[in-house]
Amino acid sequence: MPDTATDVRAPQATYRGRADGAARAFLGIPYAAPPLGPLRFRPPQPAPRGGVVDATRFGHAPVQTPPPETSFSILREEQSYGEDCLNLNLWTPAADTARRPVVVHLFGGGFGYGSANVGHLDGAAFAAANDVVLIRPNVRTGALGFLHLADHFPELDQTNRSMLDLAAALRWTRENVAAFGGDPDNITLAGLSSGAFTAAALFGTRDGPALFDKCWLMSGYATRILPPEQARRITEDFLGRAGIAPGDMTALEALSVEDILRLQAEVVAVNLAERSSPGGRTLGIVLDGTSLDRHPELAMRQGATRHIPLVIGRTRHEAQDVPLAAE
Repeated sequence: MPDTATDVRAPQATYRGRADGAARAFLGIPYAAPPLGPLRFRPPQPAPRGGVVDATRFGHAPVQTPPPETSFSILREEQSYGEDCLNLNLWTPAADTARRPVVVHLFGGGFGYGSANVGHLDGAAFAAANDVVLIRPNVRTGALGFLHLADHFPELDQTNRSMLDLAAALRWTRENVAAFGGDPDNITLAGLSSGAFTAAALFGTRDGPALFDKCWLMSGYATRILPPEQARRITEDFLGRAGIAPGDMTALEALSVEDILRLQAEVVAVNLAERSSPGGRTLGIVLDGTSLDRHPELAMRQGATRHIPLVIGRTRHEAQDVPLAAE
């Protein structure tokens, strides 16, 4: 009998989704508490449990200044942006007991922008055509996700908040995806560009490799990890421009979203090559010793990926405005 129920009862909560072509969509599911106020620069906290969650529409994408459109830009739809962005979108052919493979895909965007709500991929069509459960989480980007504040605010000792957001989304997936027809023991983590760098960084964390079963990294590897001193220079520039003294949490929390976006644009290099070069002015994964225990390349050499099938690839025309006909 076809699955026609509107609600799916999962361990975390009951989720109310909607039909989407040949699949069912559960959109804007909160996998962590809103990172607002005193939680703004802190690791993700647990989402409330129980109740009925309306999952019929997209939640906020992370706050950002979208880059200029080019021929390779993602397909943009009208969407809202906000700090309350720790949500995920899920598409499934049916919320049954089929135990389908699960794909968790993290968007790219140079660590400063991107969204799980838009893109070239039709989530419903992909899930239906491949008989898989597709999950796309939104995570914090830019300074909210990566600014290294530990040296100036000791209570903010975990820098890689965006990476921790991804880990929280994967924990939600392990616990709840069986209710949506997915197999919690067959999760493939896929990342694009900065999403791939973030996914690869999980290999250097204590429990990251236990959160998924397979991994696909596209145009991002375990190599681009910032040393604390490089990240510290970016933070000092950011705080100096903001007029915030070290330890002044009140001033830090009082920054408007507009000020944060302006300041991060001022301290990060505009040129992609400069951002990507050693010592470049960029935001990204920091080897902070707390959220990231060891360099992921070292973790791989020590066997962290031994049990995880891993695919690594790159695009032919990375970040180049090349017409598709040129292929």
